[in-house]
Amino acid sequence: MKVIMKNIRRLPSKEYYYYDDDDAAAKQEQHQRALLTTRLEYEQKARAKEAARLAERRQRSLLQARLWLDDWQKQQTVRQQQRVTEAKQRTLLAKRLELETSIARDRKKVTDPLEPTNLLVHTSGVAQRQQEAVQEASRLAEARQRALLTTRLQLLQQQQKQTQTSVSWEDIISTVFQNNVPALIRIACAYSESQKIRPQLVETASVLSLTGERLEIAMLVCEGESCVNVVVPVTLPQSCQACGSSQQELRICMLGNLQTLDQKAHVRIEQAERVEVRQEELQQMGRLDAELQAAPEFQQDLPTWWTTGNVELQRECDRLKAILNEDEFVNEIRLLAQKHLDHLPEWMSDSDTKTDNSTMVTRAAVALVGSSGLLLRAQVRDKDRRTAIVPSAVPFYQGKVALAEALRSAVLELVDSVAS
Repeated sequence: MKVIMKNIRRLPSKEYYYYDDDDAAAKQEQHQRALLTTRLEYEQKARAKEAARLAERRQRSLLQARLWLDDWQKQQTVRQQQRVTEAKQRTLLAKRLELETSIARDRKKVTDPLEPTNLLVHTSGVAQRQQEAVQEASRLAEARQRALLTTRLQLLQQQQKQTQTSVSWEDIISTVFQNNVPALIRIACAYSESQKIRPQLVETASVLSLTGERLEIAMLVCEGESCVNVVVPVTLPQSCQACGSSQQELRICMLGNLQTLDQKAHVRIEQAERVEVRQEELQQMGRLDAELQAAPEFQQDLPTWWTTGNVELQRECDRLKAILNEDEFVNEIRLLAQKHLDHLPEWMSDSDTKTDNSTMVTRAAVALVGSSGLLLRAQVRDKDRRTAIVPSAVPFYQGKVALAEALRSAVLELVDSVAS
């Protein structure tokens, strides 16, 4: 048997090994498979590295936003405390100056010498009046000191009360709102200015400031790789100022406000979503009507019997097209297109569709009005809910017309044929 051998390699042992074409092809295929495996592993590592980089960037953005929120909240707290302290100091200083001025005025009256009004007044009478004046001045000074002391005590009590109240706000923020982050996100989305932020785009939310009348919510909104901080002020449905410094009453009041706001947020978000869906449907309907009413670009798109009249008749055709495309004739034009539907796409022109008449015109419009008929364009849907836009040419029953009055009569005759 004659054997054809290739790729002969001599070994030191004087033996010969032969490799035929099948072995070379197998080795080449194995080499290509190894290269492909290496390339796939490299691409997987590259994708994993890119995903890790994006995740790291996202976490860095979240961390920066949280740090910014914490710093801003601390600054607001410090500024609020400074304003309250300055106001108390001004009030206390004004009252102290007023009391010291009154005391100095009374002392001056006591120490001023008495002017003699009558030389015949007895000396004992003058001394007695001076003693009574000194006693009266002492009594007034004692009363003013007592009032000053009472004012200081009231200021201290008010300061302690405000301190306790501020501590209660912080405790309520940490216990009531931080445990209801999803509700905060819904409330912030519902009460934002644009009302177009959806809860799915919000990463986190927190309370920046809280009083008995309102709260401010900061939320981090991310879309793609970009994130932005949005601050939303919200007025509480029920004021909690009357709760005083009772932490339990404040907690109950804030929980009630949170539940009420969350319920209203659900309603507002649903309404905004319905409005958005409705606007999208109207936009789609507008685009569909524009496509259906567009005149054909080429003469080949018109039927062979199509004719046009003079300039005056063409103007009348344009007026009739505008009238027929109004909402009043939507149903008649749809029925007319359904009646004269003859050209369907190939994927709709199967035997099943023709036998059960399942192709339905969902919307139609007048694309062109001529002197011998109408050119309609319709959106059709088959039993598998597939849609297509097809033309439908409708000739006049009386054929070609030459006058505007005859044109109106021919169009009216077509409309009446499907309206009855």
